[in-house]
This record gives sequence, structure tokens and C-alpha cells, in this order.
Amino acid sequence: MSYNEREQIEWGNYWWENANQECKRVLLVGDSVTRGYRSALNRILEEYGYAVDLCAMSATVTDELLGKLLNAFFGVEEYTYEYICLQIGGQHGFGKLCCQGDAEREKFKVAYRKIALGLKARCEKFLIISSTPTVLKEDLGKYNTEPNREILCRNEIQKEVALEIECPYVDLWEAVLNKGCTHTDYIHFDKEGNQYIAGLVADALDIKYNNKS
Repeated sequence: MSYNEREQIEWGNYWWENANQECKRVLLVGDSVTRGYRSALNRILEEYGYAVDLCAMSATVTDELLGKLLNAFFGVEEYTYEYICLQIGGQHGFGKLCCQGDAEREKFKVAYRKIALGLKARCEKFLIISSTPTVLKEDLGKYNTEPNREILCRNEIQKEVALEIECPYVDLWEAVLNKGCTHTDYIHFDKEGNQYIAGLVADALDIKYNNKS
């Protein structure tokens, strides 16, 4: 195993909301951006009897570490999911760039498709969510061109996979740009931004529409 795709610190974060209750559940598989809006999404969906759980990590999709962390999460078999949302692969693993060559692009796509198919097999209602743009560390009001070029390339791959495996694709990229969401650092969003993103994800699910009074 080569470690050259890993960051100085790799991390994993599991979260089970209302862990001692039987309830309908949504799972977010993502990274720290996903973790940022999980609680806001939970507040939106708890009205309809849902809890929003989280399996977040820093591992890039081409690292076997990601699969091991997913397997560990699903090793807790008490919880099952009516919806699984995948938002991963955009913010980590920048040692090798998909936008610079076909070989890395294909490697990323193969690994991403494997992850997506594995999650889809666990849950009929499966969605892929795009990654969000980054800004300059020294100026949070300006978008960072080079990493965003790579993130856009990966979003394109994720959209292709969504079409191939016939699942919904939620494009947060354009929505975040059009809204002008405020960053708290070069990746993450403030409370209002997280609330906005959570609303978009909630709208992409059919929960609210199936539970209208």
C-alpha cells in the first residue's frame, strides 16, 4: 500500500442521531463539509420523523482506507437507512489530479463508481451530491481557481457515475455560487450557508413531499 495519497492527518467521524430510538433514518456519507450541515438537515427532517446520521472521513476515494472506514460504520448493524447521500471525493486527495490526465481521471472514476454502487446496494433511495467550491485562505471572499478546477473535474465524474448507475445527482456547486454562501475558512461554510445547503439536500429527497398534510 502506498501512502502518498494521504494527508498529514487522516480522520473519520461517525454519528448516530437518536441512537437509542427506532426511527426512520437518512445517512450522509461525506467529509467535513457534509458534517457542517448534518445538524441543519436533521432539524429540517426531524419534523417528518427522520434522524440524520453521518459517516464522514478525510480519505480520498482511491485510498483503500475509505472502504475500511465505510465497512466499520456499517459493521454497526442496528441501523438501516431509507436514504443514503454520497458527497465525498472533492476536498481531499489532491496529490494526484484528475484534471491533468486521463489515467488519474479513470482511476478516480473506477474507485468512485465502486463506492457508489456499494452504497446503492444498501439502500434503494441513493443520491450523489456534488462537492462545493473553495476560497482563498487569505481572502475568503475570492474563489480559489486551481483547486476549484480539480473539484469541478471530480464533480463531472460524479455526475457521469450518477447517470451510469441511474441515481439522482444534486448539484450544489452552481447553487452555492449563485447564493454567494459565506465561508468561515477556505472550505467550510457559516451557519446560514450550512442551512441553505441543508435545504437543498432536503429538497432533493422526497420526504417532505411524501409527508404533506
